[in-house]
Amino acid sequence: MVSSPDLPDSAAVGVPTAPASATVTSTVSDDVRNTLWWIGGRSVDGTLTTNIAVDNAGSVQNLSSTLTIPNTPVPSSGTFQVVASGTLPALTLANAGTTSINLGTADLALTPRYQNGEPTWIGVVHVPCTVKAGQVTKFYEFQVA
Repeated sequence: MVSSPDLPDSAAVGVPTAPASATVTSTVSDDVRNTLWWIGGRSVDGTLTTNIAVDNAGSVQNLSSTLTIPNTPVPSSGTFQVVASGTLPALTLANAGTTSINLGTADLALTPRYQNGEPTWIGVVHVPCTVKAGQVTKFYEFQVA
């Protein structure tokens, strides 16, 4: 689930928008959780780097944003969620018309930690997040004048 409550309702050509806060909630599968638990991971923290395509009335610019995942406990069974938060970059748009923000691939980089807070022997675990065929990627839409 992705949310960004302060994205602009509208924008003006050539005038940068304000950066927008963003929160992304990702579900970690039971298989990944099981692996984390097996290596001694009792908590994780890290980053989520996401690629964003901004379609400004037919002109597309690709952006990237890295969000922070605070220390999150790893349960002994089942799936669990990690919440990444941070800021989406300001946008300077060249064209008047409808602009959409579309989500793309992402990289979830988790550092598993032992009960004492030290990183486990495995280091950072990268979990790629890809867009599935037919998946709707439009996250937000607004007008530029």
